[in-house]
Amino acid sequence: QALGCVAPMLFSAAPLGSHVSASSQPKGTPAIERQRESATQCRSVFFQNYKPLAISAAVGTFILASTRWRNKRRRMATVLHAPDTMCPKAGRQHVQPNLHSPGLTSMPSSSNQDEFSQFVHMRCGARDGRVQDGMGKPPHVFWYCAGELYARPGGNLLARVEGFDASVAVQQSEDKVVQLSRKIFFYRDPITNEVITHYQGKAVKPIKYDYQVIEYSRDSSGRILPSVVQGQGAQRRTVPCMPISSHAAGSSWRVFQAPLFIDAEIPGGGRYQAWEIYDFSVDTSASQPAHLSFIRQGAAPPFTMDAAGAVMHLVGSRLEAFDELPSSIKDVVTSEHENGDYRMFRAPPANYDEIEHLQQLSPAN
Repeated sequence: QALGCVAPMLFSAAPLGSHVSASSQPKGTPAIERQRESATQCRSVFFQNYKPLAISAAVGTFILASTRWRNKRRRMATVLHAPDTMCPKAGRQHVQPNLHSPGLTSMPSSSNQDEFSQFVHMRCGARDGRVQDGMGKPPHVFWYCAGELYARPGGNLLARVEGFDASVAVQQSEDKVVQLSRKIFFYRDPITNEVITHYQGKAVKPIKYDYQVIEYSRDSSGRILPSVVQGQGAQRRTVPCMPISSHAAGSSWRVFQAPLFIDAEIPGGGRYQAWEIYDFSVDTSASQPAHLSFIRQGAAPPFTMDAAGAVMHLVGSRLEAFDELPSSIKDVVTSEHENGDYRMFRAPPANYDEIEHLQQLSPAN
């Protein structure tokens, strides 16, 4: 009966909820009086039966939206923080660098905001004008690198190295940017340039991280503080990072230096020691693409297990599409291999859900 009253009400001159009393209208013929009484009854039935449902639906929608937001925050908290047992609290503290060492200068506070924006835009596409203008999704940023792996102290060339990092900015605020990324690097034969699969009878696997969650924040003094979460299963961990420093290199170039010193116990993997330095160079006039220089000293199994036994040096450039990578690396990633499927590296992780799924996998996967 209530459903049958809806159609007449849609065409009624009286607004919904007015509850017009039949007694307040001019008297008419008995037929007109019966129509008025029927309309009044229809309105009364509608509000008795459907108004509570409408309120319940509104409340349910609010609860659903709140639940989704809490779940999103929970996933963010889950993927951004590794258990305390993975890395001692002291190892997660940001260390104040010596800004008075040769070649490094502390920039005036007035330039800190520009430097932070320059860095996060260069590194992972944050603050991209095309997105802010509503013209597209955050860009995918690819850092393609190539170089060599040397034995120490003799300097013998152990292998050539080629690979890339794919990243995207997924969360941005005035003083914080979260980057989702993954990277893969292959060892190549120094003579034939073929991808190395075995060395002295031992299997050679590419250097690969199925995901990394990197948070860049700016403190009150303007320093850029990175925090990295990576690893799967019991090996999920927070990597201790030092602040990213900055200095001018000529009239239109700025270099952002990201040092990393690691001395940690990896569950099931023994002690891991290494140091790395990333030098990102950006043209502040935006006339030249950004580029990268990377150097690392540490173990490089199976070539050497000694923490001081190998030095890797790479140089790279910034690209914004997988198709822009050289065919030498694209062919390796898109082809099927006995040692694994690398096609996921054609793009950075899509969202926190994918990160959480990858974190729950065992390292063997």
